[in-house]
Amino acid sequence: MYVVLSLDAEKTTAQETKAVWSQIEEYLGDYDRKLVFEGDFFIVDEKPADKDNKSVIETIRVANGGKDRILMTSPAQQWSTVGFDSNMIALIDGSSLTVKDKSFTDDSAQQLADKFAAVEVGFISEGVPVCIAGAAESSFAKAEENEKWAESYASSAKKIGASAVFDKLGDKQTDTAAAKLFKTYNDTASGTLLAYDKAEDNTNLGSCGYISLTSGKGSIKVSDLLGDTEKKTVKCVRLTACGGFKIDGSDSDYALKQVIDLNDISDDKISVVSSKESTATWVKYEILTKDGSTIEPDVSYLQFTDPDESGLCNVRAVKMVKYEDAAKANSVKFTFDLSGQKAVVNSGKYYRSISAKGEIIEPDEDYVFVAAVVTGVPEATAGSLSISEIELVFSESDKEQ
Repeated sequence: MYVVLSLDAEKTTAQETKAVWSQIEEYLGDYDRKLVFEGDFFIVDEKPADKDNKSVIETIRVANGGKDRILMTSPAQQWSTVGFDSNMIALIDGSSLTVKDKSFTDDSAQQLADKFAAVEVGFISEGVPVCIAGAAESSFAKAEENEKWAESYASSAKKIGASAVFDKLGDKQTDTAAAKLFKTYNDTASGTLLAYDKAEDNTNLGSCGYISLTSGKGSIKVSDLLGDTEKKTVKCVRLTACGGFKIDGSDSDYALKQVIDLNDISDDKISVVSSKESTATWVKYEILTKDGSTIEPDVSYLQFTDPDESGLCNVRAVKMVKYEDAAKANSVKFTFDLSGQKAVVNSGKYYRSISAKGEIIEPDEDYVFVAAVVTGVPEATAGSLSISEIELVFSESDKEQ
């Protein structure tokens, strides 16, 4: 069982709060991580003459057992300045996730999804766990409407990986609504609420950073955005923020996430503007580079399976070629190189589709795949295997033509 020890510090000074938490940690420091501290850990001394201007977090961390203590605290502006570590949890007030409609409609469900998506972007995607305290009660009079709310609320929380503390369900809730909420929360698989953009497919994260917003606006030069990343390797730039924003001057709607192509950026910079309702002070950017395993025309690739119990794996060589060339060829010759030793494999002609990373890839109409498989390659030597040549084998008459 986990125990959350909470301290209401509204009527205490920063020094008093530090003193209390320091004593608690010294006394309970030998308890393991199932003892969680919850409170306002961002209180700092405001007197200019007081040089000890450290947060309560630092006070706990230096106390007995405090280095690894899990701290749960409400999100605050100070998170970006004081900083957070891997042993901290953002505590979200459930009342901020309410919907107030006469009945629970598709629009109500979308309101919830948008609210949870903002929590995901602001914290979970940044590596900060989230706990929803006092999960929002619904305001619906009819039991069936409460059940719809419970199912949607629980699904939204579970999908973003947030723990929700359902300490009350409201005066008008029924046992069936409560049961629906708990069952849905327990049964829902983890996932994500953010819409997936096709441009993000087959990419790796190159680098990331933040665009600071001043009075709702901010910009960054493309050169500063890329850093050491070569522009030719970039597939797109992903922008996210916990409040609505859009590219300045565009006709697009405000969103929590936008994916843009570098070729669509003018004036060598990205300028963003937040919505009037947004309280975000930054927009995070992520440079998504082309995945090296992406199959492209005239480039050969090796794809390895996981080794079996004997430590052996299968290796497939793949190349995308023009259909008109493959159609004329008699076969395909694959030349493998393993530590200087050559091996030749002749394969069938071509394939209309091929699998990669669990997905079926179909090339454009003008292209097809050629492939060959080598089985029983020891895992220890697989890394030394390479393709020295893949060539289409034609008859003599075809070569003359």
